[in-house]
Order: sequence, then C-alpha cells, then structure tokens
Amino acid sequence: LVAHMLGGILIVGAFLSVFDTFKIERYPLAFKVTDRYSYYVYLTHYIFLFGPLALIALTNTIFLNIMFVILAAVVSSVLLYRLHNLILRVIDFK
Repeated sequence: LVAHMLGGILIVGAFLSVFDTFKIERYPLAFKVTDRYSYYVYLTHYIFLFGPLALIALTNTIFLNIMFVILAAVVSSVLLYRLHNLILRVIDFK
C-alpha cells in the first residue's frame, strides 16, 4: 500500500517537474481526461484486481490479464462517472 502511494506521488512529481522544466502552462487534453476520471478509477480498479470480479488470473498470460483489468477499470469508471452526473442532475444539485 505504501509503495503504491509512493509510486503515484513520484509519477505526479515527475510530470510536474517536466511541465515546469519545459514551461508548459496548459495541460494537454490527456491530463484533463485522466483528471476527470481518476477518482472513479481509484474507486473501481481494486475489484478487478483482487475483489470478487478479479480478472488478474483470468488467463495464463499476465499481459492479457493486465489489459483486461485496465479495460474493465476504464469502462466501469466512465460508467460510474456518468451515473454520478445523472444522479446529480436528477436530484437537481447541478
């Protein structure tokens, strides 16, 4: 768990360092998209790694298993994001 958090902090720090070094003031579109869905990926990814819907041991090919986990996490994250926004509109908070 600690290594996972440190890895994330190092990756973010590296990107911010690159942006600062090359004087990039506007974030690329990819960062806007990942920023929008990152919380939902955080909420959903674990279930596909170790939870009841674990896909990490689906086949004998680890690369294929990782691709399945990534795909499932992305799809579930987008669906959760859209469901969240729909619920907010229905209860009129947005």
